Amino acid sequence: MDETDNKKRRNLMLTTSAVLIAAFLGLKAPSIAIAGYSSEVIALVPAWRFWVVALLIVTYQSWRYATDNEITGLCRSVALDFTNNMRNILRKEISKAVKYEATMQKACRRRVSFLSEPLEQDIAWDRASITPVLSDASGQSWPLEKLLDGDIQCSVPYVGRSKDGLRSTSAGFGIHYRSTRWQRAFRIIKTAIRTVAGSPHCQDVLVPAVLAVLTITTCAWKIWNGLAC
Repeated sequence: MDETDNKKRRNLMLTTSAVLIAAFLGLKAPSIAIAGYSSEVIALVPAWRFWVVALLIVTYQSWRYATDNEITGLCRSVALDFTNNMRNILRKEISKAVKYEATMQKACRRRVSFLSEPLEQDIAWDRASITPVLSDASGQSWPLEKLLDGDIQCSVPYVGRSKDGLRSTSAGFGIHYRSTRWQRAFRIIKTAIRTVAGSPHCQDVLVPAVLAVLTITTCAWKIWNGLAC
């Protein structure tokens, strides 16, 4: 996104920054809530009322930002980036589990079961190229919900060489791959980190959203403290 092409994003960033800075410095009220009032008037009004004004302004700007067509388009792009990253991570995860199982490592025996004929024992599986197919019969890539499933069946084409290096083999087999809730949670965390770090769309959407949440929480806390005194 160009830095000058979305006024709603810029306004939200400026407003939330001003409110958070005021809270950090311990000011009675943020500048957006007291603009135009004299110091005498400000001194007479309870501080929590100014934070109510700030909360209303930030909430309105957040709503305008969240419903902006350009921002919703960026959110869809972020969702697509997240899904693609999840697919790549799951593909590597399955490939690693298959290689462990194929080389008779016990670590993944409860995660992978083979649906096809027994694997060729003469193949150097640790060096084989394995590419799990995470799509349906029509070639349509699996949606995010399917990628998060704890019980997956897929085909696994591979290209490998014999252990003596004299023969090359290209074939495939079907597998049943299982993952625990904790493994899926770790997969989500890895995907989120990769998406945040690598997607410029995510940065454009995430930073204003985080600032808005922090600002709304801060205003609510200030109001609560003011009413409790």
